[in-house]
Amino acid sequence: MLLENTHYEFIPADENNWHVRILDGYYIETVIEFGKLKVADGGEHLTYDFSIISTPLGNIDPDEDTDLQEYAGMILSSILEKSVEGK
Repeated sequence: MLLENTHYEFIPADENNWHVRILDGYYIETVIEFGKLKVADGGEHLTYDFSIISTPLGNIDPDEDTDLQEYAGMILSSILEKSVEGK
């Protein structure tokens, strides 16, 4: 599991929203924003979208970069787990 302030951190986007900065690995210093979360397949799955706010890696297409999609999913999973645990 990824850890806040080790693998990613929250940074303010505006008064109501937050972005996520990746702190390690290939996508270090890439900043992403999660969009809508949706429950799919009768509650069996959660779907999400995200966009890249900034990255030092040049042009990355989040729809094509499956490694980034997987990493963003791991971050989201960590965020949701912490939320459920109340930490």
